[in-house]
Amino acid sequence: MKIGKMRHYITFQRKENVENEIGSVNKDWKDYKSTWAEKIRLRNNTVESLGKEGIEETYRFKVRYREDITEDMRIVYKNVVYRIAHVNNIDELDMYETHIDVKVLKEGNYDE
Repeated sequence: MKIGKMRHYITFQRKENVENEIGSVNKDWKDYKSTWAEKIRLRNNTVESLGKEGIEETYRFKVRYREDITEDMRIVYKNVVYRIAHVNNIDELDMYETHIDVKVLKEGNYDE
């Protein structure tokens, strides 16, 4: 891991129960942790959804080793939402770094 390449400040979000003004409880995205990461572009795919064609981009964020990041979270970087597709603990060593593969629509949002 080259620390000098970790120049992207990202925020992990997870869904939490939130009570609204009338007292009902809903799940909503809340900031969990923020950290520095290296962002690497992996590939582009053309996708079709609801009769519209678009570009889905896949990236990898490299962060210092973390055991608390899961695939039901998401990443926000510069107001763009990235859906976590895979969290990889390199060689299952529980140290050094974690690779997080994410997907984002070209329009800049992958809100679920």
